Amino acid sequence: MKGQARIILRNIKTGAEEEYLEDNLVTKAVEDLFSTNISGMLYKARVDFFNSNFPLATKAIGGILAFEDKLEENVEKYYAPSSNNIVAFASNDSSDSVSTKRGSFNQVESGKIDNGYKFVWDFTSSQGNGSISSLALTHYLGGKSYMGDEYKNDYYLVASTPVKDTKTSAERLLAVSTVEIDFEKGEFTSIVLKDTGEILIRKFKKDLINIGLTDELLEKIEITDKQTLMPEKFKQNNYNNFFYSNKTHYIGLATKSEYTNTSITIIKIKKDDLSFKEEVWDFTDIKFRGPGVTSKENSGSYVAYQYSAYRDNYIYLLEAQKKGLYKINLDNKADVKYIEYQIETDYIHTINDWIIGDNFILNTKDEVIPKRKIQSIENRSRIFTYGPYLYYFYADNRSSINKRIAVLTPYLATINNLASPIIKTADKTMKIIYTLREET
Repeated sequence: MKGQARIILRNIKTGAEEEYLEDNLVTKAVEDLFSTNISGMLYKARVDFFNSNFPLATKAIGGILAFEDKLEENVEKYYAPSSNNIVAFASNDSSDSVSTKRGSFNQVESGKIDNGYKFVWDFTSSQGNGSISSLALTHYLGGKSYMGDEYKNDYYLVASTPVKDTKTSAERLLAVSTVEIDFEKGEFTSIVLKDTGEILIRKFKKDLINIGLTDELLEKIEITDKQTLMPEKFKQNNYNNFFYSNKTHYIGLATKSEYTNTSITIIKIKKDDLSFKEEVWDFTDIKFRGPGVTSKENSGSYVAYQYSAYRDNYIYLLEAQKKGLYKINLDNKADVKYIEYQIETDYIHTINDWIIGDNFILNTKDEVIPKRKIQSIENRSRIFTYGPYLYYFYADNRSSINKRIAVLTPYLATINNLASPIIKTADKTMKIIYTLREET
């Protein structure tokens, strides 16, 4: 496909018009959306999943995003960094909110053209104001509120029907305690504590991308490696704990209480040789909630509740009364930042470089963006990303585990960097005309 964007700014007082024309780059977002079928789970997807993506024009490609900064022109990278502020967005319908960012789809001027489709969006003088350096076509749901805003329920996920897994408690705990997945190899890493305080690190295999001739959708878990570590300090907190993974280390966090703490135990485990370092950090002027709750091995339970978020070697912990977040540098105890905001939920997630809670999202500049309500992820533990999909496990009761995939809809189907930023102000309307054609 090949596309072109035309932006027309019109002064509402003088009628003078400015016009800008740019070609675009088509990414692999839509291609990957339909060519990736993790564990064959799309075959179990609900009808809404397909209705949300077809036809491509107006559904899988049915929204527009406008950003403050330019986007990296890389077909493999089709999500904007959270630090790139969204200036305007629109979907395949008229805006029905008071959002100053959301415009309306012009159904009269939009429609099929020779070998393609013409999209037209209109923004009033009060909508989409600011400096715009780039545009991107996106999923129509991604164009409704981007990653969420305070005016409208967010729409950034299209979730499949859950696939129920009724294996043994041991296998269920293995799944929900997964800290790392290599999707191409189908390799998982799980970390839990034993009753004795030992840390149990297990690797297991499940085919995710490549399905064998006799494989089933709920194939048996094959444990390929098991290692046990005996910490001294970390074992004292063997319930209120949670583990994360980065490129070189597994990072464990533990507290004595689920709700109010002034100290935290940190363990950093090197992936290459499993050597580890433990520290206990005591604070005198802050109180925070525990990082999460993970069931112990052989406890008969299988929960892994995530109350914290990890990003760029910082841990984000809920303030004890949920009045904000503490951002703590895991290499420097003195580097603590308080982010004030009344939080409505115990559960927070990291998706790409966003930290997402029930009523807020947090970008890498630690700017809080209020949002009205999270669309139910139905998950309290880690979320993994692969292409345009999220993949996660969750417990719906005490007898089963579900796994689910979801589309993260605000992807960049196209990337259109402007030669220079355009400035839309309150005395101008904006029309975006985007043509997209199939190449022959």
